[in-house]
Amino acid sequence: MKSIQKSRQPKDLTPRVVLISIFLAVLLAAANAYLGLKIGLTISACIPAAVISVSILRFLRNDSIFESNLIQTAASAGEALSAGVVFVMPALILGDYWKDFYYFQTFAISLLGGLLGVFFTIPLRKFLITGSNQLTFPEGKATADILRASSENQNQAQALKQISLAASLGAFVKLLQTGLKVISSYSCSAFYQKGALFAFGLDYSLSLLSIGYIIGTRISLYIFSGAFIAWLIGIPVYTNLFSIELFAADSLYQTAYQIWLYKIRFLGVGAMIVGGIQVLIPIFRSVFKTCQNLSFPKFYKSKNQEDLSPQIVFGSIFLIAICLVFIFSTLIDYQELPVNKLTALFIIIFSVTFCLLGGFIFSAISAYMSGIVGSSNNPVSSIAANTILISSLVLFCFLGLKTDFLFGQTQIKLIGAIVLTIGSIICCTSAIAGDNMQDLKTGYLIGAVAYKQQILQIIGVVSAASLIAPLLKLLNNAYGFGGSELDSLTAPKALLMKSLFESVFSRNIEWELISLGAVLAILLVVLSWFLKKFKIELKISILALGLGLYLPLKLTGAILIGGLIFYFSRQTQISTKSLLLTSGLITGEALMGILLAVPFALLGNRNVFGLNLFSEELLWLKELFSFLVFALVAFLLYRSSFQKK
Repeated sequence: MKSIQKSRQPKDLTPRVVLISIFLAVLLAAANAYLGLKIGLTISACIPAAVISVSILRFLRNDSIFESNLIQTAASAGEALSAGVVFVMPALILGDYWKDFYYFQTFAISLLGGLLGVFFTIPLRKFLITGSNQLTFPEGKATADILRASSENQNQAQALKQISLAASLGAFVKLLQTGLKVISSYSCSAFYQKGALFAFGLDYSLSLLSIGYIIGTRISLYIFSGAFIAWLIGIPVYTNLFSIELFAADSLYQTAYQIWLYKIRFLGVGAMIVGGIQVLIPIFRSVFKTCQNLSFPKFYKSKNQEDLSPQIVFGSIFLIAICLVFIFSTLIDYQELPVNKLTALFIIIFSVTFCLLGGFIFSAISAYMSGIVGSSNNPVSSIAANTILISSLVLFCFLGLKTDFLFGQTQIKLIGAIVLTIGSIICCTSAIAGDNMQDLKTGYLIGAVAYKQQILQIIGVVSAASLIAPLLKLLNNAYGFGGSELDSLTAPKALLMKSLFESVFSRNIEWELISLGAVLAILLVVLSWFLKKFKIELKISILALGLGLYLPLKLTGAILIGGLIFYFSRQTQISTKSLLLTSGLITGEALMGILLAVPFALLGNRNVFGLNLFSEELLWLKELFSFLVFALVAFLLYRSSFQKK
């Protein structure tokens, strides 16, 4: 009788689930890493991963909803880890703290940070999902709805076909733009009028169009507003006050780009600091208020094998702590860093303690925020920014008390490696915590076994961590991070982390512009508070505005168009068809960008496949074709919005 009952149990943790999970975790991690480096935004893969996993399993037959849930869990964990990595770790290269993305160090930092995120969410699960304080977790609920609907609908071939066609379209357009250079990647122009330089442009990236649609009208409008302030107010004012001869370049637009890169974008640093504080303070208050009457046995009590056992969780955290001690010990060079063993011991203990204690606190905040606004809108970069600031200030004050310590360039680089390593670990931890909690909510709603999801989360983290180092190295060699070239990967969040550390330890920082950006953000917060007194709701997203200040105008223009398409479609949520279209476009473009990076990096030439079909006089025709392709896809996205949700 037992064997009959066992045979009727739905399948979940099967070998094919593990294999497909590893494949999708690596695939979506790569796509999200490219996206995060391009514009500093990442999109949660919970829902696209659910659609893809259901479609693949339906093709293989004899599938179950629990198999799809486990695959989606691992895939979104891999995507979340790559987001945590690309927000901070490229700063180690940008600041010359590392010479290269060393495989062991990059793998270890991302792996340990991701695993901490998994283990920290285990005690939080009962508190935030199954207990009296359970939150909505919008993406987790939506994913559960998709899985339930898919289990009742036997025809998944159409969904797989739609997302495959969208991915192929995104990849093909990217090949034409970046590989063959048959059509332009962007259009830009600039003019000098009455002592002021004006510059504007539009990127024809289909992934940016899709992201604008996904994040909605309000956020995309604030991002564009930030870029508008920087480019069409900041640059003209700056060039009117100061000479632009120092920024001589091949074109006026290149000159404007360099002024923004080396000067104006620091407005965004100040704005994002204020925005991060604004977001995190109320979350701190809510989390600690809820935890006041919570006893530890209730906080984490494993029964009926719902979660991984406390022995596994705390034993794993202990082993991770030992690994962290080793990592931070290797970062201290006694020959270059003039500290004694006692001072070095303090730095190691502080770093490890901050990663563990701070990581748990920030994981709780990230999980709580994810339960309210979802993973895609979770301010993980704000958590990383606050981590960088706090750890920098502590080490600066402690080392500053030592009269024999010199803050030379070599010493600052060594301390920078330590601070940014702390930031990378906590950013990975927080990103995983927020995203994984969505997956655990999905599992709770469909009746899945939690500990099996947690095993797949670990598999997703390990798979993505194995890929991160060679991927970052490949993209950096092929495109470059945060450089002065117009088509380089901007890596805005990593540049922000570098600037925050340098603002504490180095005098070579644009404090005036950072302060001006902070003042601007504070004024907007005060304005919002003042209008609220008159019952006028002005929900200003300071973080989105600050990110816009930190992005080229041409990128934010494409994002705004996507947001406007969502507005004019008059939909309250994304339809299934438009979800498949946008997810496919993003994934296809990102994967083609990574594939092209291989020959670009090997040959050291981004024009290796370039076809010079247009003469100098007909370059406008090349840009016209680009605009028409972009407009056609925008129209397809608009039409897809009217399908039933």
